[in-house]
Amino acid sequence: MKETAASFGRNGHLIGIESEPEAPRDGRPHVLILNSGLLHKVGPFRLSVDLARRLAASGYRVLRFDLSGLGDSKLRVAAGEDEDRPVADAREAMDFLSQRYSHLSGSRRFVLMGLCSGSDNSHRTAVADERVVGGVHLDGYGFRTPAYHAHHYARRLLSPTFYRRRFSSPGEDHTPAPGGPINANARKFPPIEQVTREFEALMRRDVRLLYVYTRGVDRYVNYKSQLRDSFPSVDFGDRLELDLYPLAEHTYPLVRGRARVVSRVVDWMNREFGC
Repeated sequence: MKETAASFGRNGHLIGIESEPEAPRDGRPHVLILNSGLLHKVGPFRLSVDLARRLAASGYRVLRFDLSGLGDSKLRVAAGEDEDRPVADAREAMDFLSQRYSHLSGSRRFVLMGLCSGSDNSHRTAVADERVVGGVHLDGYGFRTPAYHAHHYARRLLSPTFYRRRFSSPGEDHTPAPGGPINANARKFPPIEQVTREFEALMRRDVRLLYVYTRGVDRYVNYKSQLRDSFPSVDFGDRLELDLYPLAEHTYPLVRGRARVVSRVVDWMNREFGC
C-alpha cells in the first residue's frame, strides 16, 4: 500500500490522503471517507486511517480528506453557491478521482463512509450524485419507533439505577419524548417524510448501505432492525445491512472496538463490491 497527499477542488483548496493498493483491482468503486464533526481526516482515535489502510490492503483506492474549512483544507469561498459545502466538497473529490483514474472501469463509482455528521453528509451526497453506489454509515440517521420506546422503558424498568434515580429525584424524567425532530449531538435530522423519499430514490438506483450503531446514540437507536422498521414503505431488500454494537462508544476509543467495526466494513465491502 502507498499513501500520498493530494490537493484538489476548484481552487485546489481541498487536502486529502490517498491510500492506494499495491495491486489495484479494476472495476471496484473508489472510497471516500468524510470528516466526523470538526475532526480532521485522521478521524477519532485514527479510525479513518485504520479504515483506509485496511480497505487499501483489500484492493480499494481510498481518499480520506478534509472538508473545506476543516483540518488542512481551506474554506470554500464561492459567491452565490446554493449547494451545501460538504456535498460540493465530496463531489469535487469524486471529480478528482474520476479524472485521475479515467482509464479504470470503476472510476465513476464511489462508496462514501462517515461517522456521525460524516454519515449525514455522505447520505446527502448520495442523494445528490448518482455516482455514489454505496454508503457506510456509522451512527447515522435514526428515527424512534414504537419498538424503540418498548426497549427503552423495558431497560429502565429492569435497571436498579432507574429506581435509585427515580426515588432520589422524583421530579426528573429524562425519557425521550415520542415523535418530533431528533437533535442528537447537535445533529438535526430531516423530517422522516423527506428521508423516506430519499431512501426510495437510493433503492431505485440499487445503492448498497451498511448502517452500524453504537451505545453512543441510544437516545434515538436502541435495537438492530430499527432503521428498517422506521421506513416500512421502503423496499430495502438485501441492499441494507444493519448492525448494533451496544457496548461500543460513539468514537470507538478502544482498540478492540475499532478493529471490530473496521473488519465489519471491509467484509461488507468485499461482499458487495469485491469483483
